[in-house]
Amino acid sequence: MLGFFFGKKCIIKERFEKKYRLAEIDKKLTKQRILNESRNLARAYKTGINTPYLYFVDTINRRIYTEYIENAVMIKDLLRNIYITNECVDKNSLIIEKLIYELGKILAKLHENDIVHGDLTTSNMLIKLE
Repeated sequence: MLGFFFGKKCIIKERFEKKYRLAEIDKKLTKQRILNESRNLARAYKTGINTPYLYFVDTINRRIYTEYIENAVMIKDLLRNIYITNECVDKNSLIIEKLIYELGKILAKLHENDIVHGDLTTSNMLIKLE
């Protein structure tokens, strides 16, 4: 969800309570996952990987506050738009090939730095459009 952190536009990721879990277990698991995700995000940023800047971690309210990146779209949506609209797929295939190659380099850099994403999908990757 969109929000503000000290006047800066930000993304607020909230981990919701899982009612099917025992409350104590859910609280502990959620806290661990928030801290792991935040730690990995900060480590990736420090290694030079282009990630949103981590502003704040709120384990009590189950939220992570990160930089909002203007004109960013999910890789999933970008690829879907290319194939659904079928606009020059052959022409765009080189762009897609380069994109996938660059994603592979980023993933290699994450793993070289002992950072494991845990949920690596095109829904969890953004690209900034100019």
